[in-house]
Amino acid sequence: MAPTSSEKIVVGEVKFQKKAMDYSILAQLERESDLIHWKPTGGGEIEYEYVLFSRNGFTRSLQDAGDEREDIRLYDVDQVVSLLSNDD
Repeated sequence: MAPTSSEKIVVGEVKFQKKAMDYSILAQLERESDLIHWKPTGGGEIEYEYVLFSRNGFTRSLQDAGDEREDIRLYDVDQVVSLLSNDD
């Protein structure tokens, strides 16, 4: 994952539900991110990075979007626990 720059804002969503997170959650997050009142320090266009956390994984359409786009990060519970339990 690339480091966050002064032009990039990270927005995310967490779902702790029994079903896999689907693409509609990302679409809603993209629409709502336009409501954030923030401007990059150097002016210019805002770059968004979308980070989604899901208890029960992701639908194929959302996984495909995550594979195709560099601005989407998907994490399930096992990945979060693994990251938190690293001794590094």
